Amino acid sequence: PPIHDEYDDYRPGTNLTLAEQREFFRQTRADTLTLVDQLLAAGVGDDATAPHNDFGSLTVRGWLRYLDIHASLEGKKIR
Repeated sequence: PPIHDEYDDYRPGTNLTLAEQREFFRQTRADTLTLVDQLLAAGVGDDATAPHNDFGSLTVRGWLRYLDIHASLEGKKIR
């Protein structure tokens, strides 16, 4: 079953150097792509859903779009 939690445990620490933050983001991206491959291998369809704390039920495709948008917005804050 899906885990209902907050993002706090997933974000990098505030004491990381820029190089460490870049590595954290690189590893998170790699982990996300691995998860996508696992979902495809398991035959999980685009219409499968998982809950989001604020937006309710999102499809797999919706989650990936959300992550992409969120990463883009956070990246702009860093620049």
